[in-house]
Amino acid sequence: MATPKKKATPSRAAKCSFMFQAANIEALFPVLDALAWLDFPDTSQVAQFAGIDPRTAGKLLKNCLSIGIAQTAAKEGFALTTPYPYKGDIEQKKTVIREALVRMPLLQHVRQFLNLGDSLDDAVRKAATLDGITDYDASAFGPLLKWSKQMNVLQPDLL
Repeated sequence: MATPKKKATPSRAAKCSFMFQAANIEALFPVLDALAWLDFPDTSQVAQFAGIDPRTAGKLLKNCLSIGIAQTAAKEGFALTTPYPYKGDIEQKKTVIREALVRMPLLQHVRQFLNLGDSLDDAVRKAATLDGITDYDASAFGPLLKWSKQMNVLQPDLL
């Protein structure tokens, strides 16, 4: 008599290695102001300076790391990687974010595939693969694409 085969237990789907947190771009500016004023602040210091919830500060700091406008430094502290006009007006601050998005390698690859005629969904998937992002999940890129559209950085011919 043959032994019955065990049913395969469904495994949890692997999580996408990229995640961009949903947040309003305007909420980012007090966080960047904190990074400009404080020396290697941690998340709680940034939250206190910006007057926001620490979880929100953490999400925004992760987005800063993703687009390359900040880096981790010291013991769990953060630092800006680009000049930031903390005394500037909102348009000057938006320009810094726009430039960071333009330089972001993932979005550079997206624009290349858009220039070749791919749809946005296909371009993002292919760019994610080029950037070594595993377990692709389109929903992980939604907030980044929203910021990119707001900042007008997805035109294929943008240099």
